[in-house]
Parts: sequence; structure tokens; C-alpha cells
Amino acid sequence: ECWRHQYAPRYLLAAPPIASRISLTTGAWCLSLPASQTSVRGSHPARLREDEADEMPLEIHDAALGQPMSLTLKDGSIVPPQVVISSTHHNPAGTMTEVLRRARSRGHPVRSWCYRESVRGWLRPEDIELKRGTIPEAVWKVEYELQEPAPGARAIDPQCVERYFDPALGIYDGLPD
Repeated sequence: ECWRHQYAPRYLLAAPPIASRISLTTGAWCLSLPASQTSVRGSHPARLREDEADEMPLEIHDAALGQPMSLTLKDGSIVPPQVVISSTHHNPAGTMTEVLRRARSRGHPVRSWCYRESVRGWLRPEDIELKRGTIPEAVWKVEYELQEPAPGARAIDPQCVERYFDPALGIYDGLPD
């Protein structure tokens, strides 16, 4: 639908866009692939975009990460590889949890945004209020307010574990003899 927008650069289309592929006159292309081992091990694009990463198995995510390679354009300039991973963080033991852990341990940037950033653009305030009144509160907090994933799904409360190991609250020396 975005190609029908009045300001869309349709003159750049090398062919009519189809559901999974867009080709541009510049030689650039975009291919949408399903999250499967077969599809992620195909071409070696310069850019990888993962959407809803928390919904894909970690093994597929890892296989996809190995595919982006530098690309030399017709004019000799180099497009370096780049990966952007985005997702709602649903599962406390899921792929996005591991993606975030790895990013932080390697010093990679982590950005987050919620409906508040989109309300000035394409998202209407009326739609936000309708959604807030339609879905359960726990879903609203994870999906829209970016709070901890899957409230109530954890067997152990992380805050209690942190408190348990807080030396300021005392140190356990073991049971008396």
C-alpha cells in the first residue's frame, strides 16, 4: 500500500512490487522471507531486518545473522552489512531475551519505543484507547507499555532473587551445627 502513496518514489520501481519482492532501478531489492532454516540460508544481503524476532526459534535467528555480507554496488561503493532486530518482548525465556542479553554484553545499541512515539504519525489516539479497552491489562503492559514479558508466567520472581542475594540485607553463613 505504501507504493500507492502520493509521495512514493514509484519511478524507482524496476518492476511492479509483489508480496515478497521489490526490485528498484538502482539495483537494490527487498525480499521478505519466512523464518525457516531453508529461507534464511539463501542469498547474502547487505541488510537483514528481523521483525517479531521473539516469535522465531533462536536457531533460525542465529542462522540468519550469519548471512549479511558487504555488497559492492555498480559504482564501486561498498554497502557494509547491517542487522536490525525488532520485536515485542513476549517471552521471558524466548529469542528476544537472548538477543537483548547478547546485545548488552557486546555493547551493541538497544533501542525501544512504544505507541507514544507512533501517536504523532500513523497511529490515532482513538485507536489507542479502543485497543486499551479491548485487550487484557497484562497484554497492554507488555505489548504497548514495554513492561516485563509475560507477567505471571515466571516460576521465580526476579526481584525476590535479587533481594535474596543482596549482601546489604545480611549474609547467610549456613545452618548452625
